[in-house]
Amino acid sequence: MKTTTAADAKNAFGTFLDAVQREPVVVTKQNRPVGVMISMPDVKMLFGEAEDAIPRALAEARIDRSLAVARQQARDGLSVSADDAMFDTIRNEIRVKQRT
Repeated sequence: MKTTTAADAKNAFGTFLDAVQREPVVVTKQNRPVGVMISMPDVKMLFGEAEDAIPRALAEARIDRSLAVARQQARDGLSVSADDAMFDTIRNEIRVKQRT
């Protein structure tokens, strides 16, 4: 898989788009991967043809990751139980912030 910096992608966007048509391109910023650009045919292959398939698939993936983290925290004893008192505390904090 090809890699390019965000600055190079910005400065040579046409070339960047051409490269994406051949293979996915990882974009880096300060030597760290920050994203990946793929072609529309690749998107359709991964997510399907429906116009809302991409946002739906990304949201589902985000939920799946959040659930996985929450489950691991529960296994590690790092989770807290939500009860009425907890929600009352949160509501009070919101009310105080709204007044300021």
